[in-house]
Amino acid sequence: MDLHRMADELTNPEAQTARMLMAAGAYDMDDFSGTCVSEMHGMIDNMPFMTVGITEMEVLSMKYRFLAEMPSSLANRLTGLVAAVPAARVLSSHLAEISFGMKVGAARDFLREKAQSIVDAPYQCEHFADLNQQAEEALAQLDQPLPPFVNNFRGVRLSIKDIVMEPGQELPSDVRGHLAVHVDEPQMFVGMAQMFLPDLSAMNLAPGGEPSRVPEFLISVQGIEAWAAMSDEAIGLSVGAGEQETLLEFLELEAGPKGQFLSLDYDNEAYYEYQLKGMDMADADDENAVFDISRVAIEAAMEAGERNHTDMRFTPGGLVVESHMTFKK
Repeated sequence: MDLHRMADELTNPEAQTARMLMAAGAYDMDDFSGTCVSEMHGMIDNMPFMTVGITEMEVLSMKYRFLAEMPSSLANRLTGLVAAVPAARVLSSHLAEISFGMKVGAARDFLREKAQSIVDAPYQCEHFADLNQQAEEALAQLDQPLPPFVNNFRGVRLSIKDIVMEPGQELPSDVRGHLAVHVDEPQMFVGMAQMFLPDLSAMNLAPGGEPSRVPEFLISVQGIEAWAAMSDEAIGLSVGAGEQETLLEFLELEAGPKGQFLSLDYDNEAYYEYQLKGMDMADADDENAVFDISRVAIEAAMEAGERNHTDMRFTPGGLVVESHMTFKK
């Protein structure tokens, strides 16, 4: 999809699409000046082309790829913001695994730079006045200092093996899985936490050391066993009896491909079942035809889909999203 060409179809009074829309009263080109057209194309320069297509199709699986092309200078800047953390694994035995990696401090500086550029040279098109206002507000927020932990944040990973929900209960009766928070200097972060919660000092966490039991009073769900451990790059938590045995292995997995900032792998049936439970909790007054159609669509997807794995990454060519869906026999 050529976004410059699409914009021309909408903003050029001689274009067929624009003529049809103006004839239908959808908008009036007199309200859209040449300055507005020029500034719109300037925005599109950052992502001028988008491509999406199926790359593989089998009876029980399908893969697709999406590419949003960017200038190499912008794509390389965005790639530099990504923190190297392990990607979500393809795990048929888990409900879901999610991985996100981003250098928060560097990302804040990048956004502040972009907001400052708009404040210094505001859009002249009256239709983009809101963007100027949003840039000023964002700049004021981004100028606020970040707490050390937030500034040193590099990523988070969550691996959910199982969640048991009893009928009528809002909190799970059992949870099994792993959590990893990636930060610069995990030992410094643990030391800060121990200052606020002296009881944590007894856990004796050290990089590569054996997991330590988390005090029960820190666990919001009673009866669930939790353990903590540390690697050179992350702090980890296991939930569920026996899950601590593979916690260090989870923390020390190899980093994913360069530029990959988000990946997820999940069980389709569990995902859609969660959506249906949310719909069941909605008030009867909220139900309508659209609500009923959505329910039918979700139930159909629940019957057909098996698992979904998606990776998102920045490359020298732009943003790439790749997904692999599998279906039930």
